[in-house]
Amino acid sequence: MVLAFYRRELAARTWKEEASGAVISDNEATLHFSSLEQTATLRLIHKYDLTTVSLVAQVKEAALAARAKAKKDADSKFMADAEATARQMIAADEVRRAAQAANLSDAPLHALADKTTPVPLPETAENVQFSGPDGKLEFDSSSSVKALATFYRQSLKSLGWKEQPSVINKSNMVVMEFSKGGRELSFTAMQMGPKVNVTADGSGLVMANANPDAASNQAAGTAPTKMASQDLEAESDSVLPVPKEHSMSSLGVGNLPGTETAIRRELNASVPAGLNSVLAFYRTELGKRGWKEASERAVVKSDQAELAFASPDGPATLKLGRSNNETSVNLAQKIPAASARGDVMPKPGQARLMFVNIGDSEAALTINKQTIRIPAGAGGPQAKGPTLDLPPGKYRYSVKVAGRAAGNNEIEIAADDTWGLMVAPSGEVMPLQVY
Repeated sequence: MVLAFYRRELAARTWKEEASGAVISDNEATLHFSSLEQTATLRLIHKYDLTTVSLVAQVKEAALAARAKAKKDADSKFMADAEATARQMIAADEVRRAAQAANLSDAPLHALADKTTPVPLPETAENVQFSGPDGKLEFDSSSSVKALATFYRQSLKSLGWKEQPSVINKSNMVVMEFSKGGRELSFTAMQMGPKVNVTADGSGLVMANANPDAASNQAAGTAPTKMASQDLEAESDSVLPVPKEHSMSSLGVGNLPGTETAIRRELNASVPAGLNSVLAFYRTELGKRGWKEASERAVVKSDQAELAFASPDGPATLKLGRSNNETSVNLAQKIPAASARGDVMPKPGQARLMFVNIGDSEAALTINKQTIRIPAGAGGPQAKGPTLDLPPGKYRYSVKVAGRAAGNNEIEIAADDTWGLMVAPSGEVMPLQVY
């Protein structure tokens, strides 16, 4: 009965019984079967009114070879698609950068008559933020990377600073290192859309009792003024609230990779109104949307404010500052439910780095004594890239592309934040906050 069962069931599954090698007796049976891709041996032994069954199947070598070829073909197609996508992204980025760079000025720069920072500021400096105790400087400029690099190389040389060799000296990004009397300065000028962002740090920037807002006002050529309190009206169609009276605003939306699902929203704006008026506006408008302020975390000063909220979609922060006689606004909202589905959220209390390589060669990024190998095309629409969770803090990292050192960089990451590090074919790295 057991033999009849297996003959019937295997035949129903398109297995063919082989006549050669078959052995059938009263208490034992050995039969051989075959299908398109496999062979099988059936052994039955009857003892003590029980029949034991052994059915062993093996895949034919030809079938294994066919499967291996199919996998190889699929992998080749995947890599070809990934490379094509990367090339399209690179080409589009180059066109965009070229169009934006055309609006940047290469004209020689003069220094502002500003004595609030240890290093000169160029006349085109905007949105200046300087922290003397921390030794940090940042500003935007409508001048080109080349013009800003020339300005600092010439002005710092005349002040006795000696420039150290740098491996990053491109038309859209320059890193400059200087030293003088045991002190150090590090400058990075990077084209960010229609502007160039300049960041600097080092012991040569440290000043006690420095007033960052005074630096902003003097860099803009204006004196601090106290604006009267005023009621502000909200723009009706903005995803995140912004006053109608703003002079500049931009909304960024971070999406889950490969989808249109938002995991982070960020609004940047500049409002020609006093800080207290803008602060009152956001407390009112965010309250209307069901956002709850964590009052114990609020920091409000005459020239800056930072508030934390719990929104229906997730945590959010509001940062206000004073620059160019206006109030700057940064409102960022995270959406944990969406990010959890995309493996974007870091471990609690840590920060996550997501690595992207849009080049044609493998990149190796070393950070915190760990080397992360990023395959070509990794992190794109069809190929997930490696990730790394780290404690919050400031980290220096280096990059190698095709075995060639491409440069050293630094990133500061906060708890529960996720940043993407995008490696270009040249080895330049673009950090972008993802969550």
